[in-house]
Amino acid sequence: MAFVVPDACTLPTAERPLRLAEFDSLFASTDLRQHALAKIAKIAKIDRKIADLTAMRGTLTQLVEARCESLTHCTCPDCPIPFSTIGT
Repeated sequence: MAFVVPDACTLPTAERPLRLAEFDSLFASTDLRQHALAKIAKIAKIDRKIADLTAMRGTLTQLVEARCESLTHCTCPDCPIPFSTIGT
């Protein structure tokens, strides 16, 4: 007996709406998951920016305390410039 490959694989007509609903819910949950992951990634990006800004604030506070007069050509012995920790 030879195996015959059908032209198309279909479900009986009565089962189609149920299966389509299952696939719709599967795809919807996948979309929701991807949307949630995108939100988490955005929050992580914002957290990194906040960390960079916090580091800059700390360095600028040190500049004020060291009485530095220039942000580009400071000659103070304890000058905290450059901002070496930013973006690392």
